[in-house]
Amino acid sequence: MASFAGVPATVPSSRTLFLAVFPSVMLPMFLAAIDQTIVATALPAIAAELGQVERVSWVVVSYLMAATIAAPVYGRLGDLLGRRRLLSVAIVLFVAASVLCAMAPTMPLLVAARVL
Repeated sequence: MASFAGVPATVPSSRTLFLAVFPSVMLPMFLAAIDQTIVATALPAIAAELGQVERVSWVVVSYLMAATIAAPVYGRLGDLLGRRRLLSVAIVLFVAASVLCAMAPTMPLLVAARVL
């Protein structure tokens, strides 16, 4: 194993690496799963409250489209700006968009907030 300035290089154990990486991967996955589960459960009530049943599928489709587009964009931005910083910004953006979803008075605003 190579060393730098007389200090031997160390390789973290697989357990240490797992404990360092797992929480940072699971938090965004947990947020996305909870978001989809809550929306799927509440969709009938949302449609009844906002009165536009014919547009209710856009609530789910818009989120999936935005996630599909955002994945490679976030990947590239993570390479450029740093993954930790971008993950923090993405989680803050997700929480802000979730608050906008909760406050949306109409279906088009709800769909727009889901895209965000």
